[in-house]
Amino acid sequence: MPLSPFSGKSGLVVIIFFIFLSCVKSPNPDNNNNNNSGNNSGGNNNTDTTAAITAIGIPIGNSVTQIIGPTGGSIKSSDGKIELTIPASALNANTNISIQALSNTSPGGIGLAYDLLPNGTQFNLPITFTFHYSGDDVDGTDPLLLFLAFQDSIGAWDVNLDEKDVDTTAKTVSFDVHHFTIFSIEAAIRIVGEPHEFKVNESGSFEVRQFLHSSNLLSGDGAVTEPSSYLIPSNYVSNWKLTGGSADGTLLPSGNSVYFQSPSQIDPGRTTELSVQIQLHTTIRLKKAKIIDFYNKIVTTKLKLIPSKMRFSIDVEDTLWGTSGVYNDRYIDGATFEVEVDGNTLTYLGQTNQYPSVTPTSGSNGNTKAEWVPDQTGITNIIGATGYVGTDSLGNSFAGLLIQHIGTVIPKWHITNPDGTDYLFGGTASPGAPASLSFLVKDSVQSYIGVKSQAATLAWTVTPEH
Repeated sequence: MPLSPFSGKSGLVVIIFFIFLSCVKSPNPDNNNNNNSGNNSGGNNNTDTTAAITAIGIPIGNSVTQIIGPTGGSIKSSDGKIELTIPASALNANTNISIQALSNTSPGGIGLAYDLLPNGTQFNLPITFTFHYSGDDVDGTDPLLLFLAFQDSIGAWDVNLDEKDVDTTAKTVSFDVHHFTIFSIEAAIRIVGEPHEFKVNESGSFEVRQFLHSSNLLSGDGAVTEPSSYLIPSNYVSNWKLTGGSADGTLLPSGNSVYFQSPSQIDPGRTTELSVQIQLHTTIRLKKAKIIDFYNKIVTTKLKLIPSKMRFSIDVEDTLWGTSGVYNDRYIDGATFEVEVDGNTLTYLGQTNQYPSVTPTSGSNGNTKAEWVPDQTGITNIIGATGYVGTDSLGNSFAGLLIQHIGTVIPKWHITNPDGTDYLFGGTASPGAPASLSFLVKDSVQSYIGVKSQAATLAWTVTPEH
């Protein structure tokens, strides 16, 4: 067996989690009357008891490094998800402790995996590995069902169901570990499926899977591995439901899986939850001898329902610097307009143009002075737009727009020379900005930057109107 980075606990902990595993595992997969597919063959829930072996993940972003010595300390990953707390006396000398995020290759991995460096570092006392989870991280599962898996030198994923702390207020799950390797947060049970966003009359399939298995329950050796995921037997699964019932769509349950079809009419801003009941008696032991028992656990996953007809408000802002050619002035112009997307049709609904402004309105460079000459059109003066709705390479629906302007001009300045002569600079016609833009057709606020340089920035914000 590979070296476990988790500390050994009392036999009671092992027994409790054996109860958990034996409840989740079908006592006889061949007698489940289950005809689902997935990882099954011949209509049965085949459970692979060998540890999953995968390639090492690819580094994501930069590593974070901190020197921690005998007095202890803490370090967080670059994304803030993982925090290591090393107590005093856990290390004998100052050590460069690093966290490198990796792509997660484990079967039940949530988010990224993390390589804790130097690999193989041993600690005199257990250190605390804390995972800061979000709602998306536990979608389809429950924080109490999260566990920590580790990858050994041959790429095998193993787990040790030791004690943990779960704080649902702070949204953290903490584990004790004894040495460094690659770690991944996992969910023992989870609803899986795609997609999670649906337009009218679209469909998808979901199933409830398990990501733990005891390699030999009868031997009493306490070995637990993480296999490829497998479907929970159908006789332990019931009550697939939608929050809003039939108003949110149609469900066709089939034991441990369900077929979902969205309704033919969807109101803007609609989100529903798909839930299922797991008919198992599960016991979780937390630190400080706290034991949580639950039966008929319900897990949920969020589904966003996107209406076919959506209205969007688009705020455009153009910012230019140094248009006077004399001092570092800041010029701003912009507009707000509305469009409606109905299926593949885009309709322009109208606009509000703002007056341009300059900060400060005058300035100098030596004895040369510049003063802005205000105008009411500026470089952005939208009067209409034509557009289309398409699909990108990822299957996302997007809207593309060609913007129409009238009377747009570049900023105009009154320049005074050191000898007292003056002249007008700028104010000539310009094509108008932006000439075009695009955005994703989805029910959430989006921000885009079309141009960003030392001299200019063009940005727009898209807000769905409910």
